[in-house]
Amino acid sequence: MFQVKETSQRFHLSDHWMKLRSETSLVEKKITVNHIENLANETFYEIFNYLNSCYVHQAFFDLNARFRNLLTDSKFFLKIQLSMESYLTIDDEYERYILSNRHHVLSFSFDYDFYDQQFIRLSPHIDSTCVHLESINVKNVPILQLRVLLSQLKSLPLLSSLQVYFHTVDNYLVDVYQSIFQLRFLKYLKIVVSQYRKENFLLPMATAEQYTSIEFFSFCHRLSLEELMNLLSYTPRLTHLHCSFIERIGYINPMEIVMNMNHLVYFNLRIDDIPSDACRTFLAKLPSQLKALTIKIVNDNKSYFDAYAWEQLIRENMPNLQKFTCHWTEFLSSTFQITDCHRTISNYLSPFWINKQWHFRIMISCDEVAYSIRHNENEWYDFQEHAPYDGNLTSYYSYPGVNVTLWDIDSLDDTSYFVRLNRLFRLTDVTRLVIPSFSCPTKEFVTILRLLPNVTMLCLTLSSSSSEFLQAEDDMDRLRRCLKTSKITHVTVTNLYSENDVNLIVDLFPRMQSFVATTIPNDRLISMTEWTLKRIKCNQMIEPMSVCIVIEKGTDDQIAKLHEMIDKEKLLSNYTIDRRSNKFYIKFNC
Repeated sequence: MFQVKETSQRFHLSDHWMKLRSETSLVEKKITVNHIENLANETFYEIFNYLNSCYVHQAFFDLNARFRNLLTDSKFFLKIQLSMESYLTIDDEYERYILSNRHHVLSFSFDYDFYDQQFIRLSPHIDSTCVHLESINVKNVPILQLRVLLSQLKSLPLLSSLQVYFHTVDNYLVDVYQSIFQLRFLKYLKIVVSQYRKENFLLPMATAEQYTSIEFFSFCHRLSLEELMNLLSYTPRLTHLHCSFIERIGYINPMEIVMNMNHLVYFNLRIDDIPSDACRTFLAKLPSQLKALTIKIVNDNKSYFDAYAWEQLIRENMPNLQKFTCHWTEFLSSTFQITDCHRTISNYLSPFWINKQWHFRIMISCDEVAYSIRHNENEWYDFQEHAPYDGNLTSYYSYPGVNVTLWDIDSLDDTSYFVRLNRLFRLTDVTRLVIPSFSCPTKEFVTILRLLPNVTMLCLTLSSSSSEFLQAEDDMDRLRRCLKTSKITHVTVTNLYSENDVNLIVDLFPRMQSFVATTIPNDRLISMTEWTLKRIKCNQMIEPMSVCIVIEKGTDDQIAKLHEMIDKEKLLSNYTIDRRSNKFYIKFNC
């Protein structure tokens, strides 16, 4: 039996016996109301709402009469999930329970590969009697059985969500869509096909009588641009659209592009083989109220690099666009050459992009280069902790230059590779460098720094200890000479564990003005701050500085402890401490 921990209370009564009696009575009362079986039915329904109804049935149905009544009451709605993750053995009793309470089912989720027999027995009963059914999720159901199921759902007034996953669908995809589009009340639709042999997708343009109520539509299978337009003619109420593997077959006349999506605000698109001019012509037809556009380009067409063409498209056709994300890749193979399209990359540093806070980034992993335009988001590290105290990120993100993330730096040992990298880096001004895994200093790292002479911000995630660094004496001497003349003034480091680690970093960057140490355990806030300030004082660094320590969870009482330590050790005389959530900022003049 579970009991809530009791809170001690003191009663100020003159009579000791009355005091004892009152306390005893109160304790008894608390025990009574805090037994779990005395929770209100509504509380159990709220808890069960977060669980797979299969688990609820197995755990509670045979526990006692009260729970049996709860699970058959009209107030309890079922969420049936039979998938690989369920690990459930479904017996006849539970199937009978589902069938007898199907008018209380909110959602069905079936994975045919694991529960084929249950689907065969239960699916004929998913029909107009399931009056509360809102959502269906089916995986790998054979086409014929799926079409039978869809035909049974036409009259359900609350069915608003449908997700269908296939291994393969061959030439029946059009039939599936036509059956789905007959579900009059559907709002959310997701279709995923793992293996789709692209053949003619002969879905005709919709008539007004065939318009659906779908507002959120996501599909993952191959379509040509022409076929996409036919498909979207059925969904004029769309607000969110996510489509993958759009490719070009034949030629489409730009004048033939007709878009009937006057409510669309979010569009996510993956392009496989469409010329950039055809793609932009298609995008220009999107409604002017579009607020978010995400594009992933999977082809070798370098004309997609053209910053001015993207700017012109957005200025002329998308006045309300708030978020723009574009991603494309290429390989730094032996045949890599800089083209005229590459030379337009520097245009992404123009005021148009900076004012929108849509930042151009380059990520390099071995021989693959990924280019991205992204809004400021946490998924990309962009030295946010170095922003001004006033929180005016707009002025900070107008800082010129490009952010480059470099993976697998220790595996770069080909001279010709660095020649190709140099060609790429010379196209634009790289001022921010992120190295997610940095081990012992190597000549390759020094070579990278020399290729990027304008880097002022550096982020390192250490994968080696300071002792391993110091053992590589020749490489360390080379690195020190390089950094002595570098422009690096803002440094972020992850995985600092000891005072020696801190000393190493502070010693390497003599021109540092802003230092950030991240992912520091709470109990090391004071020691990490002390080590850092002591080394800065020891090195007699003369520039005004700020130090930021990022811990797991910050509280205001830790500010007082920092003040106490700094004053006791006489590390600083004129300084301020500011806390933003889990980040502690110390600003001072050396």
